[in-house]
Formats: sequence, C-alpha cells, structure tokens
Amino acid sequence: MEEFHTPDTAPQIPSEWAVDLTREEYVDYYLLFSKLSGPFRLRHIQLIASAVMFVALTALTVYEWTLYQTVDWLTMALGSVLLLFSLGLWWFVPVHLRRTARRVYDETLDGGYSYYGTLRVSEGAVEKENAQGVNRIRLDGGTLFVENAQMMVFITVGRRAIVLPARCMSAEAAAAVRRAADKLPYRNRRFIARIQPRGEAPIPVAVEQPTVVWEKEVRYEPQELAELMRHTATQNYLKQLPTYSLLSMVCAVTIGWDGESLTSCIGAFLLFLGLMTVFNLVSPRRRARVAAENASLGARTVNIRLTERGVWMTDHNSGFTVLPWRAVQHVINRDDFVEITRGRQTMRIPKRYIDDIDAFDTLISTYWKNKK
Repeated sequence: MEEFHTPDTAPQIPSEWAVDLTREEYVDYYLLFSKLSGPFRLRHIQLIASAVMFVALTALTVYEWTLYQTVDWLTMALGSVLLLFSLGLWWFVPVHLRRTARRVYDETLDGGYSYYGTLRVSEGAVEKENAQGVNRIRLDGGTLFVENAQMMVFITVGRRAIVLPARCMSAEAAAAVRRAADKLPYRNRRFIARIQPRGEAPIPVAVEQPTVVWEKEVRYEPQELAELMRHTATQNYLKQLPTYSLLSMVCAVTIGWDGESLTSCIGAFLLFLGLMTVFNLVSPRRRARVAAENASLGARTVNIRLTERGVWMTDHNSGFTVLPWRAVQHVINRDDFVEITRGRQTMRIPKRYIDDIDAFDTLISTYWKNKK
C-alpha cells in the first residue's frame, strides 16, 4: 500500500535571533516607558484638570460681573496663566523627553556600549547577549511585557529593559515572544496594538572594546549608601523646585486669594510648598538610612570601570550607567570619596579603593576633556 505523507508546512519558530536598536527606536521606547511610569501618565488628566479650572474661574468672573458689574482681573489672569502653563507643558514634555532620549542613546554609544546582540527565548526567561554580557529577564511576577505596533518590551525593576523593535522581528519570532509572555500574570501584560513585523536582519556591528584603565568592585557601607541616597533625593528635589514653586503659587492664589490681602496667599503658598518639600525631600532623605541598612550586600555592590572612552557603573542586576568623558561635568575630590557627576547622575568611589590618589588624578586628567 502506498503511503502518503503530508509535508510539515508549519513555520519554524526560532529560539534565538539578532536584534539591535536604532536611535529613533530608542526614542520610541523612551516615550513608551514614560507613558507607563513617567510624566506622560497624567498628561491628559493634567490638561483636563487645568481646562476645568479655567472654565470654573471664567464662570466665577462672569458671575461676579452679573452681580456687581466688576471684573476680577486677577482671577482672569490666573485662569489664563494656568491654561497657558498647561498647554506649554503639553508641548514641552514630549519635546524634552525626545531630546533626553537622543542624548542618552548617543552618550551610551560614545561610552562604548553596543545595542546589537542575540535574543534568546527560553521557558523561564528572555535574554539578550551583546558585547558587554548577558541581560537576563525572568518571566515572573516582577516583569512587565508591553506590545505595540513598533516594538515588544520586557521591563523589570533593577535591570535593563529588553526592547525588540518591529524591524528585527519576523512573524514567527513575534509568536515565540508572545508565547513566552503568556507565562506572565495577566496584570503584567500590556497589549496596545499587535506588532507589525518587518523581518529585517540587523547588520552585525564589530565593537572594539575600550581599554580599561581602572576598575574596582565597590561595596558601599550602609552609611555611605544612605548618604548617596540622600544626595540623590536632594538633587532631584532641586531640579523640580521651580515646578513645585509654580504649582504652589497657582494653588495659593486659587485658594487663598480673598480679593483684598495677599497675606492668605503667602500662607497658602508656604503651606503647599512645604507639603511638596516634605513628600519629595524630607521623606526620601529620612527613609534613606533604613533603606540602606536593609539593603543586601549585592544591592550595595557595584562595579566601577574607567575606560579610555568613559565611565561605567554596573550593579549586581547588570543594570548600568555609562558616561562618555565628554558628558562628565565634574570630578570632585571629597574628604572620603571621589565624585563623578553629570547632572543628577552621581558616581562615588570611596577613597579606600584608590591606592594612589595622585596617580588616579593623573589618570582622570588624561581622559577627561571637560576639566574646569
């Protein structure tokens, strides 16, 4: 009897494939992440609340005109300023985020990082291996999966996100990733739109590893970590202080203005600014000591590496910060540590890890071009 075999036409699902990330794809990811946990989250609510406040102040002005035939110009001006401020934020926030994302991407490349790597999907994890090592994200309750038309993203606290742009995805690869993501709890999956795979193979990038000129594994003592956390909280507060002050002023005039005296406005302004200071400065600084004392040894350990191209700091979860030398703003010789900063980013190297401070200073002077 003749046997007939049906050919297996099912597409082969890959277990690994090459991926990378372009500058604009990184910008798209940065904006997506901001919508999930950044300033984009409350963007629509902020605009609606401002519009409602403007309408309410306008209605109050009309009501006062109807009763007294007088116009409260301060109320009208306040409503206009509030609306203009909201419209300005609506325009400024995405522009600022895109500019920041492009800068971060460029500086990361300048520091010697490569976004090209191999993506592997297994039963319990997804991982991306590149020239700097392996970033492994477990498929458990601590991981968030997001899919839209442009990309698939795995995000977990304390690790680098794994971003899979549609350009590097085939339909079969997308199916493999989606099947892996199905292992996550339902609440950990965000489906915005189905990805539109383009199936382009990224061009392999030959990355020349920069020469390491100094490297130490640094273990912060609890008090050192607490002080660093307090410093970070202070820097974040100072950066946001103009915004806090403006919001406090708007709230103070809206609630405290009685049409005659500014005393109540001043009191309300100090109250609102004080509350914001407590929540955004005092509380984080007070929590720093307890958080540092409860931190594990791994959480207090980082690898700091100086190369000919920049400064790297990698934590125990393979999260990293990289600053090319051109981006470093200050290198400060403190009493007990050397501080390397760019904006709010701070790397501290305790002096007990520096064998020869003069030789270390000479090394910094050799590569740092932004010397003050």
